[in-house]
Amino acid sequence: MLVNDPNIIVQSSGLKEVKILEGGQIQLELKNKATLIFTPKVLENDLVEYDIEYLKGKDVKKIERLQDKIAKLKEEITEIKLSDDSDSEEDDEDEENDEDLDEDEE
Repeated sequence: MLVNDPNIIVQSSGLKEVKILEGGQIQLELKNKATLIFTPKVLENDLVEYDIEYLKGKDVKKIERLQDKIAKLKEEITEIKLSDDSDSEEDDEDEENDEDLDEDEE
């Protein structure tokens, strides 16, 4: 959710951690497990303002779970691709054997 004034959100909970992310983003983690992400808007090499994104604690947990699932799926895809390379060599041999059998039947 985009917010205009982070003071309202931060005042209701203490600040837990500050991180500097890629692209100049600033991430504030609050004690209530909520997160504020400040993304700079730059115009002609000058900082104009920040977009502020507010994530509730449950949203942060859901995003982390989805990122874990994505990482696991990427690993599975890599494993499948590696196993397909070895399987394709076996498939070529099987096709040659099938052609030999077809010739014998004629």
